[in-house]
Amino acid sequence: MRLQFLRAFLPVTALLSDASEASQTSQASQASQELTELAEKLQASVVVLEVDAVFGDPTSTGTGFFISKDGQIATNHHVIEGARSIVARAHDGRTVRVEAIVATDEENDLAVIRVEAGEYVPLTLGHSSSIETGERVVVLGNPLGLDFTLSEGIVSAVRDAGELDDRGLEVPHLQISAPISFGSSGSPVVDLSGEVIGVVASGFDDSMNLNFAVPVDLLVELQKVANRNPQGTVLPSPWTAGLRNLGLSVVFFLVVLWFFRRSSARA
Repeated sequence: MRLQFLRAFLPVTALLSDASEASQTSQASQASQELTELAEKLQASVVVLEVDAVFGDPTSTGTGFFISKDGQIATNHHVIEGARSIVARAHDGRTVRVEAIVATDEENDLAVIRVEAGEYVPLTLGHSSSIETGERVVVLGNPLGLDFTLSEGIVSAVRDAGELDDRGLEVPHLQISAPISFGSSGSPVVDLSGEVIGVVASGFDDSMNLNFAVPVDLLVELQKVANRNPQGTVLPSPWTAGLRNLGLSVVFFLVVLWFFRRSSARA
């Protein structure tokens, strides 16, 4: 009787195992689908920022994302610092000129810039004050020129001001494990609902996946400043900036040539 019972029980165990595997497969498929949908949402709002691209490749690139329907873009201060012209390139290849730097926060490495008038898809800014260690996050950016790269990870820690002084970070930061690289600066860090919780700011070359983002609450405050002064500092078009630089180069060349000829004549 006992052997018969065991024979009857084994198929039930197999069925339970199959059901568990099917459930895990379904959950993995659902998670993958959620990431795919989140990527599509981010792609509509994230842009590659090309700085001082006039007669060829830009001198530097970074990432930004729309935070208003009328063309406000959030990024890092160090991405646009000293820029003479900036072009924003969308996922579908369209480009728009950045007209002005509207607000900057050098201490927290944030900036809000404005592009030409149009209809844009902004991301929703969440609240970083309620973020907890272990939350899953997603980043879409431009690491090493590989445009619109999606990476995921977790919030590894929430670092208070002063914890990272020896690393050159004196303000609060979110420590994240999502991989980033040069060009990722200014990328949105979003939770699984698609709300922005931070802005990628830095990483360390000597560590793997030890990366940091500025909490979004600081960006919310900077956007308030931008809304009070929507004009900002106007930037010239890339061609205007290029011609201006070319003119300065020509003037410099003529001055050097004049000095050289004068020196030769005296000799």
